[in-house]
Amino acid sequence: MLSGLLMTGSLFAGAVEPGPGHCLVFSGRDAVATVPHREALNAYPLTVTLWMKSTQSDGAAGLVTKYVSGAHSGWQLYLRNGNLRAWYLVNYTNSVWDGADGMDGGRVTDGQWHHLAFTVGADGGRLYVDGILRDARSWTGPAGATTAQHPLTLGEYPGTGPSFFRGQMDEVSIWNRRLGSPEIADRRFRSLRGDESGLIAYYRFDSGAGSVVVDSAHPLEVGTPAPGELTGSFAWTRSGAPLLPEDPAEGLPRVVRQPAGPEVEAGLDLSLEAVMDDGDWTYQWTRDGVEIPGALERLLRFEAVGSGHSGEYRVVVRRGAETRTSLPTAVRVITRPQWVSGPVAAVVDPGGATGLQARALGGRPMSWEWFRNGTRAATLAAPGLSLDPVRFQDSGTWQAVVRNAFGSLTSAPVRVRVVATALTHDLVVHLPFDGDFQDRSGRGNHARYATNGPNARPTPTFAPGLLGTAFEYTTRGNGTAFEYATLGYPEDLRWDGTQDFSVSFWTSFQTQEGDLPFLSNKDWFRSHNAGWAISMQGAGTFRVNLTGPRHGADMFTTARTPLLRGGRWRHVLVSVQRALPGERAWVILYVDGAEVNRTPLYVEGTVDTADLPFQHSSPRSTRQPGWAVNIGQDGTGVYFDQGGASALGARMDDLGIWRRALTAFEASAIFQAGRDGLNLAQARIAPQLFIVTDRGQAELFWPGDPTVRLETRGSLDGSPWMDLDPGTASASNPRTVDLTEPAALFRLTELP
Repeated sequence: MLSGLLMTGSLFAGAVEPGPGHCLVFSGRDAVATVPHREALNAYPLTVTLWMKSTQSDGAAGLVTKYVSGAHSGWQLYLRNGNLRAWYLVNYTNSVWDGADGMDGGRVTDGQWHHLAFTVGADGGRLYVDGILRDARSWTGPAGATTAQHPLTLGEYPGTGPSFFRGQMDEVSIWNRRLGSPEIADRRFRSLRGDESGLIAYYRFDSGAGSVVVDSAHPLEVGTPAPGELTGSFAWTRSGAPLLPEDPAEGLPRVVRQPAGPEVEAGLDLSLEAVMDDGDWTYQWTRDGVEIPGALERLLRFEAVGSGHSGEYRVVVRRGAETRTSLPTAVRVITRPQWVSGPVAAVVDPGGATGLQARALGGRPMSWEWFRNGTRAATLAAPGLSLDPVRFQDSGTWQAVVRNAFGSLTSAPVRVRVVATALTHDLVVHLPFDGDFQDRSGRGNHARYATNGPNARPTPTFAPGLLGTAFEYTTRGNGTAFEYATLGYPEDLRWDGTQDFSVSFWTSFQTQEGDLPFLSNKDWFRSHNAGWAISMQGAGTFRVNLTGPRHGADMFTTARTPLLRGGRWRHVLVSVQRALPGERAWVILYVDGAEVNRTPLYVEGTVDTADLPFQHSSPRSTRQPGWAVNIGQDGTGVYFDQGGASALGARMDDLGIWRRALTAFEASAIFQAGRDGLNLAQARIAPQLFIVTDRGQAELFWPGDPTVRLETRGSLDGSPWMDLDPGTASASNPRTVDLTEPAALFRLTELP
């Protein structure tokens, strides 16, 4: 329960006495503090720190933000589904950013106060939680300062719809130098004076009243500090952040712990070490204010900690009549198992390999059991279950159970689907682009040429492709030409909340800027808009985005992909597995037949736009009457990112769309077929025979759906091969045979 006076708007007339020790409570509905832009806030190097307390576990929520969605310039700390995230962008190609949600500091919304810090320097960015480094990332492109002209906001991620912070915030500081790890750890318990070197903005929230957040920094070198204006529903309350006045650590012993962080799993070792200046000191450790018998050394070590070791530790050092006591160090021992992450659903080939991975914290030792369709399949000492080679019998619903001396925990169920089918099964769009936009899948989902803008070519261009001809398209950065192909919105391209799908194409492009889509059904100006997109990236890589009905609170983005730009033909395949409620599933990206990215998908609900009101953010007008699945454009046909996205003469060849998730063997087969001059409908998974023996029997199986004969013979002496399924058009898959001879040979023969 928070105490304080709720305020809306800019007036305050309450009984909270102004003074030190307050913090600001953000409602999560509309509360935001806005500080006018000044160049000093575009600092490089940069450090941003704050204290925060929240239980907000879903959606995006801004903390400290010098950024607006879609601007591609600025920096911010924010929450995404309860995890701390951060980035720094000079522009689209020069950044400390992964192209998706940014650096990941882990979960921080557990209802406890946490100190957060983000630093940027020549070697990249670093993200700290409670003084501990949680993530680091190097620069993409040259390092430098951002030129963002947006205001600084506290408590909102501007431009992403409803993305307000819900919780308490205190002690926000911004620096034009990079604070190192020891300085961050040492300063986090201090209230600053305001004149520290490099401090350019400092919001203590100690006024306890009014609609202004006072900037308490005194940076003479960067001009007059600027206050922020509070709007929306907010409150002032007494701060619970563990702050001490002035410099509480000056001259006091510091405690270094291993492992780092406030939590340790039962059964592991823990050491606390007192660090003090030179001198003949004696030591006494305390837990929760009570002296620990015999703990009289600089190093306090526990072997195999248990629940009784939880508490608040201090070290008291003495030298003659002088006594000094350290700041508290909290230790929480985790006993019962707690999930960090559960297993992820999978679609896989027979004969392929997959793993079911889960992570849990808890008292050691832990044991793991894996159940398939309710029956125990494996008992392991480690959390990962390897299925290699995958067998047809591995299909089913899997769950993990982790146990220790303190209890057990069962994961949510996930599906493993073993798929062996014709590659064209569930293919609903196949556009070879051989001089037309005709669909060769048999579903009749033909495309047509579409344009917007006065300088677009009135007729389509088919240029030399990898296989015959390819569709060539251009979007100009000045918004005068938009050339694309549209599939409209046929029923086959409506994905409900559980429909898997895959997209495959060959691409070649050289002159490109920004993130023009290869295919999309959405308004791509903001990635949090509902729908999906596969797009170029400014660095010449590509990005995949899916956003559900809850917009920014229900969004998937990944851009950890290799370079495509360069003018040579590259094959891209995106395989999307949709999760059932409570599940996680994979989005897997392949380039040139090889997996390059595997990321869990959490998006719930449909990513269709067909039934949504048609509207767009582009200042250019579109001839489209409604949403469409477009090739070379977003779902509106007029995306150019207000001058930030363009592609001149980009080419696409042999596009396929399926209503299922394609597998690794299928991705490889499509790529190899293209290399051999064949389109995706002619691709075949090469026959590969897998054999697993068990108690006098052999299970024989193979991927794909080839027409084959399964043959056997008993020796290497040249005896004839015998068909195991005489009179059948193709051998049954899988096949179990009894091993009655000391040796047996088997082979697959592909039939015409």
